[in-house]
Order: sequence, then structure tokens, then C-alpha cells
Amino acid sequence: MRNNCLSPRRALIGITAVMLCALGFFAAGSQWSSIASPPPASAEIEAVALQARWGQSPQAQWQLRQWAEAGQAVAQRELATLMASADDTRSEALMWYVRAASNQDAEAAYQAGEIYRAPIHPEQRDWAKARQYYLQAAQAGHGYAALALGRMIKNGEGGPADAETGVMWFRRAAERGNAQAKFLLANAYASGEGVAKDMDKYYQLLEESAEQHFPPAMHELALLAEQRSVTHGAHAESASHLFKEAEEERRNRWQQIR
Repeated sequence: MRNNCLSPRRALIGITAVMLCALGFFAAGSQWSSIASPPPASAEIEAVALQARWGQSPQAQWQLRQWAEAGQAVAQRELATLMASADDTRSEALMWYVRAASNQDAEAAYQAGEIYRAPIHPEQRDWAKARQYYLQAAQAGHGYAALALGRMIKNGEGGPADAETGVMWFRRAAERGNAQAKFLLANAYASGEGVAKDMDKYYQLLEESAEQHFPPAMHELALLAEQRSVTHGAHAESASHLFKEAEEERRNRWQQIR
């Protein structure tokens, strides 16, 4: 009579084979899952970036790099921002900003322009590339990039000087609420450089910039009030108040960047 029971050796071989098959299945399933899974959302990438930056988590940094190397523009930008915080990794930061900019990330293009305009070593400054990346970001609606581009074009940095085009970019930045751009645009209207002289627009933009607590605008508005107090015997108190506010705002901003 044939014994239907498996020998211990055969049973062990059978169990091992089943386990290997299962491991192969799960490995294949895991690989398929990683291929089929959708890319991470921007909010998820930024949350991991915050953990990498403030929590100094090696796992978060590793994950951020994996996403960056996979071509995720937000991850490339966030990794670059992490790298830019230290002088010895700033060159790698520029590389990641450039890669993110090539993936149409406007903030990354602006940051690349910032590094090319003001590198750690002045001899590495590249005005032409700074203008190129500022232009890319500004065309995508980045207000700070529009301001920086306007200043470069007006001053002839990285290309020929063009006051009219510089004013155009100041206007774009001002439309996005940038107080410094409003101040520069106001002065362009006052001098007639790059735009038709218009004192009404000068006063309007100067007041808007001062209302946003931009110190030079507050100071200039105070000077105007002081001049009116001398001429018309009024506004002296207003001028004094504006001077004090401008000085206080300067001190506050200085404390923030120290």
C-alpha cells in the first residue's frame, strides 16, 4: 500500500518553494506598485522638504532626492533650497535649481537667477544667465523676478540698458503687489525716465508703497510732507510721524535679516 504522506525532507522542500514563490510575487507586486503609483502631490513633497529642513531627517532627505532624481520639479527645487543653506553645497543647489527651471518651475528659475547674480565668489557672477533665468520666472508671473529683471535691464546688467523695458517689468511686479517695484515705478514717473512724466501717478504709487511699509517710500513721503510744511505751514506733524515710522521699519527689517 502506497504511503500518501510526504517525507519531512520533501515537505521542507515544498514549503521553501512556496515561500520563494510568495516572495517573488510580493517583490513583483511591489515593483509594479512603484511603477503604477501616481507621482506625489506638491503638498506632499513640500511637507517632506520641511521635515528634511527643520527636522533634519535623513530619511526625508533621501526621499526628497529620490523624487528629484525622478524628475519631479517641486522636489528638485526643494532639494536645491536645502542645499543652498550651506556654502559647500551651493553649487549643487544651483544645479538642482537649473534642472527644476528646465521643468518650468518659476520659483526655481528665480532662485537660479539670484545665485548667478550674487554668487559666493564674485568672479563666478554671470549677468547674462541671471537675466535669462529672471526672464523665465518673470514671464511665468513671478513678481520678485520681474523686479530683479527690471533693475538689471534698466542698469544694463547682462545686456544693453533699456529704461523703457525696465519700467515695463517694474509695472508687472507692481501689479503683483511688490512695494519696491511701486517705489521704483513712482520715481520713473517723477523723472520721466522710460515712461512719460506723470506726477499724479508718482504720488499714487509712492503712497501705495509707503502703505506697505517700504522704508524708502515712507522716507520720501515724509520729505514731501516736510517740504509742504515749510511752504504751506502745514503737514509738519505728519512728516515727523512718517520719518519715525520709516526709521522703525528699517530697524525691524534689519533685525529680521541679522
